[in-house]
Amino acid sequence: MVAGVSNLYNISSSIQSNATLNRAVMEVGGIEIPFAIMANNRDERIERFIRAAFFVTASFVAPVVTMPIFNKFFSKRDGIVKNDKEIAILRVSKEYLTGNADKMTEGFKKTAEILKKDKDKEKFTDIDKHFNNVLERFPNKEILRQKLAKTHSKIFLADFLVASLAAISVPWISNFITEKRTKRAGYVGEFEIADSKYTDKMSEKHDSLKKAKIGVSVAIPILASFGISKALSNSMLKPEEKLGQIGKFLKKNAHMFDYKNTRFMSRAGYFAVMLAGDMPSYMLACRDKHELKMRATGWAFALAMLFGGDFVLNNLVGRASDSRFGTNLMNRKGYENAGFFKKFLMGANSLDKINQMGKAAKKTKNAALVMYWGNFVVTTALLGFGLPFITNRQMKKDVKKDLKQQKIK
Repeated sequence: MVAGVSNLYNISSSIQSNATLNRAVMEVGGIEIPFAIMANNRDERIERFIRAAFFVTASFVAPVVTMPIFNKFFSKRDGIVKNDKEIAILRVSKEYLTGNADKMTEGFKKTAEILKKDKDKEKFTDIDKHFNNVLERFPNKEILRQKLAKTHSKIFLADFLVASLAAISVPWISNFITEKRTKRAGYVGEFEIADSKYTDKMSEKHDSLKKAKIGVSVAIPILASFGISKALSNSMLKPEEKLGQIGKFLKKNAHMFDYKNTRFMSRAGYFAVMLAGDMPSYMLACRDKHELKMRATGWAFALAMLFGGDFVLNNLVGRASDSRFGTNLMNRKGYENAGFFKKFLMGANSLDKINQMGKAAKKTKNAALVMYWGNFVVTTALLGFGLPFITNRQMKKDVKKDLKQQKIK
């Protein structure tokens, strides 16, 4: 690969493997900015750019500022580590904490080997020594396993609270700024279609319930954070026969909640934040029925595309490329003899995994790069531009219909 393409591949791989970066690029670049471009008027465009700016800030506050604090505080307070070097023990996947002490010890060894090959391997030169120091402090390794599982759950709880509470503040803050800046109440998208008398009337109910709505939008993620962290802790600590269906699922998929470099929340974690934080708050912050309709439609399509649509697109394009051009985009492990429909569950190899295939994967790497950014372009076209085009037209029709009915009355 030429230098420019190689650099783009490395950047793309870093974004894809980091759920925080991937979400920021997809939601801001693929949704929020196009939504701002497609805004109904100048004031709505300003509000949407404000939301995008606050969203990026909120997305990076937790991993960059608070996560190192949480990792250090909880691991030291729980008596697991004695120095900052040993905090790397948190890189051991939750997958190794779901079984017995032997499985955990195996995880320590495998994680140490991975870290010694890391691009920042200088930081982990003596990682074996630091991991062994932690193990030696606990003659009863089962106690260490339980402590680590509980510490991971506490860190997730704290991070979930910060991430979700930061996210729910975005629509309320942007609404407040718009109201103060324009001196008008109501949904900003209607400002050039209807006068202030109409928007004031439409937002009366929202204004009267605003404090209660803010309270509910804060309560939902708080309750969810305690519920999810407790369920995650139980799934790692309890034997499978004592768990319900949700607990068994979490036990088998605990790795889905692993953090990238102990800082960046996983895709599963962000999905939970979106369901319990972003989405309820954005719905509750809607100033009238037209904005609520637009937001509900947008969120339904966004969730479908971000947590399903991209998988389907990758599956279709990846399988077609492998068949037609002899690439190796799809992860076929467990699907060697799968039928037609089961193959739709087959995922694509990550850019990082393809990069590890060596020089022989040049054609696959080029195809993977095209597939990754092609997916982004399709998502942007459908969600960022196509969706607001439809919802804006429908909103204008609904408002004009309301105004016409009011005149008749």
